[in-house]
Amino acid sequence: MAPTLTLADIERNPNTVTQVVTLPNGLRVVLRALRPDDAFLLGTFFLGLSEDTRRRFAPHPFTMEEAEKLCSQICYRETIRMVGVIDSDGEPRIIAYFIFMPGFGEHEQKRYHERGMPLAPATDCSVAPCLADDFQNRGLGSVLMGKVLLIAKRLGYKRALLIGGVIATNLRAVHFYSKLGFRQVGTFSTGIENYDMIMDL
Repeated sequence: MAPTLTLADIERNPNTVTQVVTLPNGLRVVLRALRPDDAFLLGTFFLGLSEDTRRRFAPHPFTMEEAEKLCSQICYRETIRMVGVIDSDGEPRIIAYFIFMPGFGEHEQKRYHERGMPLAPATDCSVAPCLADDFQNRGLGSVLMGKVLLIAKRLGYKRALLIGGVIATNLRAVHFYSKLGFRQVGTFSTGIENYDMIMDL
């Protein structure tokens, strides 16, 4: 099936990927691409994460400085960072953060190649989700992750893999990804055991 969306479309108009999700409890979440003016909101999200969440999701530092850097270097062709935003007492609050990367990193490429599962930039993409602690285990992650994966599918990707894998002892996360359709394809060590997981879109 031909892609119904291109990275150029998103670069021209980031609102192309904006979606509004209303949960059964009435919570309204706007899922949209990160914008240059989101630095304070993103930094506040990073600083509000617990140490446990920070330890399990580590593609980059969780500081206000990192948020400012990410928002000043947005390039939708290279990485699409999605945020889930709610109204919190009249003020916007980021409660979810997703990295969507067309293609994959060098480490993933090497690991998958060694398993006889070569990756291809035209068909494979990478994702990583992170949710505010007070919104975890409420079903929100599955709903929003599903929306991000749908964007990947619309862009024409056939498979999605986890950036940096998932810590093997993080059984809750392994279960979460398995429910979404990810499967374990191997292990690797960074001092601790991790699973590489991939799914067909």
